[in-house]
Amino acid sequence: MAGFTRLRQAAEEKIETAGGCSTSVRGNHARMNSVLDQGLARFHLYPRIEWRFKSIDPGSSHRAHRWNIMDRSLHVSMNVGLRRFTGVVRLRGPLANEPKAGVLHAILVALLAWLGFYLLVFVPWFAARKPQQVMVGGSLSLLVAVALYFLRRGSLRKAAIVYVGGCWVVFTVVILFFGGIRSPALILYAALPISAAWLFERRGAILTTALCLVTVLVLALMAMAGFGPYWYFPGVPIGLLATALLAIAISAVPVIDVMDVLETALAQSKRDQEALRRERDLLSRVMETSPAGIVTCDREGRLTFANSRGAEVLGTAPEQFRQRNFDSAEWKITASDGTELPREELPFLQVKTRGEAVYGMQFAVQPEDSRILLSVSAAPLLGPGGEFDGMVAAVDDITER
Repeated sequence: MAGFTRLRQAAEEKIETAGGCSTSVRGNHARMNSVLDQGLARFHLYPRIEWRFKSIDPGSSHRAHRWNIMDRSLHVSMNVGLRRFTGVVRLRGPLANEPKAGVLHAILVALLAWLGFYLLVFVPWFAARKPQQVMVGGSLSLLVAVALYFLRRGSLRKAAIVYVGGCWVVFTVVILFFGGIRSPALILYAALPISAAWLFERRGAILTTALCLVTVLVLALMAMAGFGPYWYFPGVPIGLLATALLAIAISAVPVIDVMDVLETALAQSKRDQEALRRERDLLSRVMETSPAGIVTCDREGRLTFANSRGAEVLGTAPEQFRQRNFDSAEWKITASDGTELPREELPFLQVKTRGEAVYGMQFAVQPEDSRILLSVSAAPLLGPGGEFDGMVAAVDDITER
């Protein structure tokens, strides 16, 4: 890799000092270019820059080549600057891989950038009361910075509380001195509960909505009692535009994120359902084509399923099979030697009591006129909490053996 770099540097020095190129030099230069391209492509030395030493014809000038070198340097500087910028603004720390934290971080960074524009451009040129506007913008900037601090420290809940609570405080001050109940900034109270629902879910949304409604009610009662309205911050068109954009941003971004999560979950659910359908279809086909008889019981001992071979071995039609229990009198169960078989020795109760599989248990049934000698191997079915939820058994007719 170092050899390729030295070779490229030597080629650039010769091109800088030479006023023109002979035919043999151009040929050697082309071969060198091919070798360098292969080496750089193999080792990926510069993944975003294509170093290609083009052959210089007699009409090309030294200045043109210098512009080519400067253009490559500009691309290098832009790429380095972009990487540094993304490294500064991207979320780091314990929540770096948390989707909701990443979206909140993006909102806070964008809000901080908007506040910077507000303080550096809007206030000096358009604000009527500059010190007060700077106080409001600075307060909101401080709240955003504190929320970013908590977010990078790994506390999403604290960051969300500072963000929502701080916005409510600043919005209330702005609305109170910007017309009160008649203020166009009341739209911010409609947008804030959406962010709260996204960050705190149902309970947080209810509390934030109630807080905003109570605040609006207080503003209305103040106006009815003769307090206000106070137009301490006279509205200008660009200020109203900024307020509307802020309301849209803090409400639309959470909705977009929730919709994206829902779409992803819905797509995953469809894939899971299709995989489950294929798995069930495969299991059904395996059960139906299995040469062994397979039966299942629920936790109460009711027979719930038998494949075609299982129904055949037990000498019972499927519709009659599902109407019986494991110890129904219709089975006429006896031991293999014809003596009475105690109920607790049946496979179902053995599996339920032990909580483990049993193998090769032999007994006889006589559902109709013929006596059938069975060999049964059974295993428990477990529920989500590991509790006994039924039994699956393989039954085999060994009467002729």
